[in-house]
Amino acid sequence: MSSKWRSKGRTIALALYICACLASNAQTAKGRRSSPSLIVPGESVGSLRLGDSRVKVQELFPSKRNVDQEWSDSQDGCGTVINWVDLERTGNVFVHLRDGVVFQIDSATPRFETIDGTTNGATPEEVRKRYKGLRAFNLSNGSSEAEGGRPLIYWVNKNKGMAFAFAYYRRKRKWYVYHLVVFKPGADICPNPEVLRALDKRELPPYSLNPEVPQSENPR
Repeated sequence: MSSKWRSKGRTIALALYICACLASNAQTAKGRRSSPSLIVPGESVGSLRLGDSRVKVQELFPSKRNVDQEWSDSQDGCGTVINWVDLERTGNVFVHLRDGVVFQIDSATPRFETIDGTTNGATPEEVRKRYKGLRAFNLSNGSSEAEGGRPLIYWVNKNKGMAFAFAYYRRKRKWYVYHLVVFKPGADICPNPEVLRALDKRELPPYSLNPEVPQSENPR
């Protein structure tokens, strides 16, 4: 066989190998994005996607009598919130609906995680290392003992439709991710619980939390 044909054969073989690799990578990415436990910024939490109907919510998160709740959000334009309690994994999923359509999903349960493993309970250090370009905001005046008696602090990437709400663990004096927020890229988020008036909302220095409490590791 001439060197010309051998060279051509190697070129064809290499091209076929590259195509096979690309197809494999595409299939792997597709599989990851359809995982029932995956959080995809700007798109979905598990199998529930932004834009899904109330029927789909009930299908994926069946209502448990005397356990789950639904209420009207106090902020104009934020519709209603369904709080599905994850009894198996100890946590919550807050589904925000406007006109019967899902426009925001908050995951406060270890059942769901991002592709890099970030989930409820992650530390500020972990989030800062994995996610660049986050901006910090004080958006909510609501607090409870479960949240350490302090308002949640949000780290937000508006362009990607992803935010992390940090709560304070009073007993350990440490911050942790209370819930991960998925919303339409470019939109404003609806914080939980009580929302500050527009004039009272404020942006904090990037990656900052309550300045009175030092950032530190969160116990697992």
